[in-house]
Amino acid sequence: MENNFFDFAKTKEALSQLSADLSGLTAAIAQKGVEIENNRNAKSTEIEEYKNKLASTQSKVKKACDTIDSINKYIDGVL
Repeated sequence: MENNFFDFAKTKEALSQLSADLSGLTAAIAQKGVEIENNRNAKSTEIEEYKNKLASTQSKVKKACDTIDSINKYIDGVL
């Protein structure tokens, strides 16, 4: 029969290191979550600005097309 001795000191040290690593990982994950949320909010704001610019441009293009159509109708009436 073998004598197997369990080294409690090494096990305690390993568990302490594991606990420290898990705490560090938890903090890193939380920080990354905050960064992702901030980036998402910034991109959402940027997308809204682009939507507003697009709507404004579409409105200006429609107005220009309407003006051109009006001028064409006037010219057709004169001729």
